[in-house]
Amino acid sequence: MDLFTKHRVSRTWIEYLLLTLVFGLVLSLRIRSALFRLPPDPGYYMFDDARHASFWKVFSYNSWEGYISILPRLIAISTTPFPIAHTAILASLITTLIWSLTAVVLFAVLRQFTKSATLAFLSSAMVVFVPSASESSIGNFGNAKWQLFILTSIISTFPIFYLRFKWTAVTIFLVSGLSNPLAIVAAIPLLASLKHESSETSRISRLLFACASSAFVIQLLAFRASGAHTIRSSIVRWWWGKFPIFWDFNLLFPVLLAAAVIGFVLVSFFMSRKIMWEPLNLAITALTLAAISYVQGGLTDRYFVAPTVLSWISLVLLFHNSQGIIKTATSVLFFGTSLVFLASSYVWFPAHSYLNSGPTWSSEISRVRIECIETRAEMVDVNLSMGSAQVRCLDLGD
Repeated sequence: MDLFTKHRVSRTWIEYLLLTLVFGLVLSLRIRSALFRLPPDPGYYMFDDARHASFWKVFSYNSWEGYISILPRLIAISTTPFPIAHTAILASLITTLIWSLTAVVLFAVLRQFTKSATLAFLSSAMVVFVPSASESSIGNFGNAKWQLFILTSIISTFPIFYLRFKWTAVTIFLVSGLSNPLAIVAAIPLLASLKHESSETSRISRLLFACASSAFVIQLLAFRASGAHTIRSSIVRWWWGKFPIFWDFNLLFPVLLAAAVIGFVLVSFFMSRKIMWEPLNLAITALTLAAISYVQGGLTDRYFVAPTVLSWISLVLLFHNSQGIIKTATSVLFFGTSLVFLASSYVWFPAHSYLNSGPTWSSEISRVRIECIETRAEMVDVNLSMGSAQVRCLDLGD
């Protein structure tokens, strides 16, 4: 490697580091109050397991959801070397880092594919500005698995990543699959590369699809063993909350956008006989995920994040790839959608009260530490923004 190449590589890594810091700063501004609070869902129980159960607890399932979710548990384990008063801010910062790194990987992959830093930045910025994340997702360690879903979808769509970082891709697929049973949907784009049977791309694609399928089978076995129901017993389908436009917009707009992208890709195919696989694959993934999530969970904000990001990226790629009259039509759709997302991201930029209300975690720990001394109780209740969590008094020592 000559001096010029070394300089270019070093400059690229510095750019990625700075971009990670910028994305992290945006996310921190969105959750500036929620940084110091523990979200009510999933609450504290994973941190208690991390302190008192064996490491293999990360592969356990909970009885009400019925699936394995190792990523939140790994985040919980990473906080255990530190005092319990720092649990909330550490979990928030680790989650923020995962979001930032997801956005940076998207930027790197899309810049190489589109040859445009501007389009790559516009695509990856949606990860940190996505409007639907403000309700309960942003900074919530329990929902970090959806960032892995986004990352897995991008890796599945663009072989340029997994051809260079095969084992990193394998790790991401396994962790994603063992954190979210719907991660198998993110592997849909791999099917497009399986047609090249003798190529290295096809070989690694089969490996990654096998990882996703194996993780899905494990999730099915865990779900069967848990006895949980496939669909939540009480589901809100429409018109929920004090501000229903938040729910209705974030439910419908990504779906309509993905459907529009699929329509444009098909029209372009009929006109030119060339298929634009990348936007088509991401749009199908977004639409499939949104449909399954709605059937399974109804109007739930954590299900909106990944479809929004993926449908937006599919539109950016459609705008980049289209030509002729299709280019004109997609340009109108692209700039119109950009204005809509810009406005919605501004309105729903800060985290909602679900994440940033109530006492801070450290203040509650200070309060219950005194309660433990005075009452000599074994367990005490720590207040969250909604409800409370039980903490062992023996964990409250300095």
